[in-house]
Amino acid sequence: LAPGTYTLTSIDNGQSPGSANGLPVISSAMTIKGGSAETTIIEREEGAGESPLEPEPTVPRFRILLVAANGRLTIDGMTIRGGSTALRGGGISNGGTLTIHRSIIEHNSGLGGGGGVVNNGTLMLSTTHIRENFAHDGGGILNFGKATIIDSSIVQNTGDSVGGFYNEASGTATI
Repeated sequence: LAPGTYTLTSIDNGQSPGSANGLPVISSAMTIKGGSAETTIIEREEGAGESPLEPEPTVPRFRILLVAANGRLTIDGMTIRGGSTALRGGGISNGGTLTIHRSIIEHNSGLGGGGGVVNNGTLMLSTTHIRENFAHDGGGILNFGKATIIDSSIVQNTGDSVGGFYNEASGTATI
């Protein structure tokens, strides 16, 4: 993916509240490689009405990416920001295998949990920053699956109960 800011303004798929995604569902093996986290950005357009009380948001709420159970996604050298859902996984919802390398996940909200990332599959973070996300549980990451985190940071995330990393009883984490 060439350096630049890619601003998503509409829903690609999933119309019910909380199921909307800005990009197509990942259901096979795919790598998205950017120049660097500072120069390649995928974001939801601002002004989407982050408050559930706002009657008519200017841009609909949607998460940026959904990895299906049969999907395998590698993200390398980019920023994912601004995703918002009333459910879980504002930035990314992973049900398959997700590897994030040399990237930033920031300014996302998943009101049900996992503002930055919700993981129901296998998650590998390396040299990645999860920062300034919001959710009820796990503002940065909500983990139900298997998570491995290497040389990464999870900072300045907020949540009603846990801000950074919330590992559910079914989840395992190696940090």
